[in-house]
Order: sequence, then structure tokens, then C-alpha cells
Amino acid sequence: ALWTQFAETIFYHRGDLSDLEAYKSLKISLDQAEDDRLKKNLLFYLAISPSQFSEAVQHLSEARLLSKEETGDHWQRIVVEKPFGHDGPSAHELNESLTHHAHERQIYRIDHYLGKETVQ
Repeated sequence: ALWTQFAETIFYHRGDLSDLEAYKSLKISLDQAEDDRLKKNLLFYLAISPSQFSEAVQHLSEARLLSKEETGDHWQRIVVEKPFGHDGPSAHELNESLTHHAHERQIYRIDHYLGKETVQ
């Protein structure tokens, strides 16, 4: 029963990660779906190239899909899948970019290899 409820809230939205209009279109789709079947909680799982993290998070923010100003009735989260930069300075720069658009409590960094055995 829980899976069925959850599965009903999943949908696919196609877009170019580097195109702000794709994020604005996603915002419109989510706003429309929200009225029908979704709650306002949003989780963005960024299993993308580390070179795209900053731009994707910036576009999420610009399209009003991500905000540091969460309200009590909903939340937004970002899951960033490692590798997190290619060295110390690039990881620091990426972290600065993420925390510019989201609070630390909204950002989850994971290493998919560490959880592999658990998932299997």
C-alpha cells in the first residue's frame, strides 16, 4: 500500500540540465501536480557529473524550486552523489555554491558505493 501511494507521486520530466527554461517548466508541472496528488516536499537527487552540480542547483533556485526560506508546511532537499569535486579546492568551491542556494540541513552528500551492500 505504501509503495502504491509513493509510486503515484513519481513522474518523469525531461529537460536539459543547462537550460533554465527546463527548470521553469518543471516548476509549472510540479505546481499543477501538487494540486492533484503531490505534497509540497521536494527532493532533488543529483546523480550527475560534479561539473554540473553548481549550475543545476543555481537553476533550481532561480526557478523557485529550491529556497533557503522553507516554510513549516513543506521542505526541499538536495541529494548530491559523489564524487564531490576532483580535489580539495574544487570540493570547497562546490560546497560554497551549494550553500549559497540551500542551507546545510537541506543538502545530503552520499557515496553510492558505501551504500551498495545495504541496497543489495
